[in-house]
Amino acid sequence: GHGHGHGAHGHEHAAAPATQPVATDAMIAAYSLKTCVVSGEPLGSMGKTIDHLHEGRLVRFCCKGCVEEFKADPSRYLAKLDPAGARTTP
Repeated sequence: GHGHGHGAHGHEHAAAPATQPVATDAMIAAYSLKTCVVSGEPLGSMGKTIDHLHEGRLVRFCCKGCVEEFKADPSRYLAKLDPAGARTTP
């Protein structure tokens, strides 16, 4: 008889869906702005800070509403993260 040689080695990682990357502690520590790029309010002033990754880049907001505002015009707010408009090419 045949042994059923289907080794059940499908490792299901149901922990973190790959669709929503999360900011690491290191990214948060390296984040220089103390205020929300949209409202200018101090981060944490309206409760828990919203950490949003835009194309792998951390942007922090004071509230959910600011995230929507950011998504409407990301480049405008990303410019605030680069004071010199530094588009550094390697």
